[in-house]
Amino acid sequence: MSVDTLVEEEEHDRLEAAADAADAPAAPSSGVPWGRVALGIGKHLGVIALFAVPAVVLWWHVWDGHAASRLACACGDSGQEVWFIAWPAYALAHGHNPFFTTWLNAPRGTNLLANTSSPLVGTALAPVTWLFGPIAATNVALTLTPALSAWGAWVACRRLTGWSPAAFVAGLLFGYSPVVVSNVATGHVYMGLLVALPLMLLVAHELLVTQRGNPWRWGVALGLLVVVQFFISTEVLTMAALVAIVGVVAWIVAAPRALPGRLPFAARGVLAGALVAGVLLAYPAWFALAGPRHLTGAPWELLAIAGNRLSDVWNPGAYRAPASGIVRLGGYEGLAGPTFAYLGFGVLALAGASLVVAWRRRLAWVSAALALVTLWLSLGSLFYESNGRYTTGRWLPWRTLSTLPILDKILPARFSAFTDLFVAVLIALGLAAAYRRATARAGRRTPAATVDGGAGARAGRGRRMGLTAVAAAVLVGVSLAALVPVWRTYQVPLATTTVRPPAWFATAATTVRPGSVVLVYPFPTPSTDTSGPMVWQAEDGMRFRLAGGYVKIPGPDGRALDAGPPHSVTRTLAALSALAAGPLPAGTTRQLAEVQGAVRRWHVDEVVVTRQGGRDPAYAAALFTAALGRLPSLSHGAWVWPVARGAAPRPAAAARALRACVTAPGVVRGVGAGLTQAGNACVIGHLKAR
Repeated sequence: MSVDTLVEEEEHDRLEAAADAADAPAAPSSGVPWGRVALGIGKHLGVIALFAVPAVVLWWHVWDGHAASRLACACGDSGQEVWFIAWPAYALAHGHNPFFTTWLNAPRGTNLLANTSSPLVGTALAPVTWLFGPIAATNVALTLTPALSAWGAWVACRRLTGWSPAAFVAGLLFGYSPVVVSNVATGHVYMGLLVALPLMLLVAHELLVTQRGNPWRWGVALGLLVVVQFFISTEVLTMAALVAIVGVVAWIVAAPRALPGRLPFAARGVLAGALVAGVLLAYPAWFALAGPRHLTGAPWELLAIAGNRLSDVWNPGAYRAPASGIVRLGGYEGLAGPTFAYLGFGVLALAGASLVVAWRRRLAWVSAALALVTLWLSLGSLFYESNGRYTTGRWLPWRTLSTLPILDKILPARFSAFTDLFVAVLIALGLAAAYRRATARAGRRTPAATVDGGAGARAGRGRRMGLTAVAAAVLVGVSLAALVPVWRTYQVPLATTTVRPPAWFATAATTVRPGSVVLVYPFPTPSTDTSGPMVWQAEDGMRFRLAGGYVKIPGPDGRALDAGPPHSVTRTLAALSALAAGPLPAGTTRQLAEVQGAVRRWHVDEVVVTRQGGRDPAYAAALFTAALGRLPSLSHGAWVWPVARGAAPRPAAAARALRACVTAPGVVRGVGAGLTQAGNACVIGHLKAR
């Protein structure tokens, strides 16, 4: 081993011992140290609670007394997250598969592991769901997401630096980075809950550098963290695996002579981790990649070019502008917020100064290198210039990597989460190094102890303590000031809205036959923001199944289906429901025949058209009347068709009837027409006059 390597090991051992000593109780007990265990757990819970304070401020419109009734939006990804939180609780209580459901896209179902369902989160919060409902559980998840991510960074950086204030700054930077805050605003728990990443970094450092204790213990910890991350987000786990490979290469380049001596310890730990993860994830991994209704290829087109601009690192963009269409589709209707990659000049300057101060720590250089590499990966397959143009070339690694299996499912802009982590570690190392230098200088400047430890010694100790306290306050203050430009780009509090299910879902839906299939307007599909029916279904305790769903399902080629192929019934129902501009379905013979066929194939028991959501509820009611050939009943503010199993009318006659009725003045008036039977009765009248 090189001398530099030994020096780094000794330094880390000293820092780690200091961190451990801070957790030790004043009077250790004999036998099992239950007092120390309780003290440690209490301390960590206190840190999590402290890190949760900014999240409560962000979600203040929820926690001011509306936790069970308010969301960012009961639409898009925010509404989808409510369903993902609710399903594990329902599956546990009723003995269903937590990885697969026919409660969406009935009767064929949905592979939830092929979606961003984060089953671990819903399982952990099942008691909250049972007691207070899925909206409350979702709000708990969104509040704890940045707090837990910050806590993970605090744990890792505290062990790596030995100075808690530096770790606290790193936790705030990482847990409340634009990647995390932007994702929790749109309900993306799977992308915002990054607690496992810094802990995996810490375990990797133990296996590769420190190598204290039993390698099998660290390996088991690594394997369990991999399992945890898998059940939060397979996308983040895939990115972590790629970054880990780059990190090992960076460490070998930084300490090539240390490799032979370190390899056996690290290999044993990695083997233990692989065994643990392999055993626990064998079935879930197969289910996600090759199980029923799995997906192949990218989840949506042009994913590889969805990267950051380099200028995003210092330019937050129009963060005070209204959210873009993509953000609103994601389920947040407030302000745009910053770009994923934004760090600001203050954080960049702090990171640069930290590298200078902590230049003796090899980990500082490796962290800086990995921050640059992950920033490079986050650019995607195109390099976007400030003038709106873009270039491409082989110097962009994601151009090649995005063509590989599994990696083709990654959105490159999300590598910013790893950039934030390594910048946070680098800053923590720099702050700790600066603090140690300040305390050493304070010790040299204080007077020596006098005989018998008199007033001079006490004065010297007091002066040392004062100087070190001032140094700590200055360092932490400057660091927090560097975070202000980032935090000022957030909308505080985040925009929320009250969830008001249609009257039919709040009343009549609770009495339908359990497990029956309901075809709802607006129709939930991935191509629209209509996840509202999934929220209403979850609020009703999953009593009924839905035809359709705001989730990814495979098309004929195995790739994720959006609105369906042209002229398909899902495309017709999506166009009928979507709020975006575009022609409404004309009610052609083919379209009505497809609606008829879908009702039979999906084993629909009831068709329900609500006045809440969608483009033109009255028009939709007339179209379903034409397709089903009978007048609906008016029930709790909705048009409802119990599905008869008899013969359906000929679509040609129904199509002519629909066209005649929707063009008649005053019959069908679009949005806000009210709950009437005028258009529907017109359609039925034409059918009877055949």
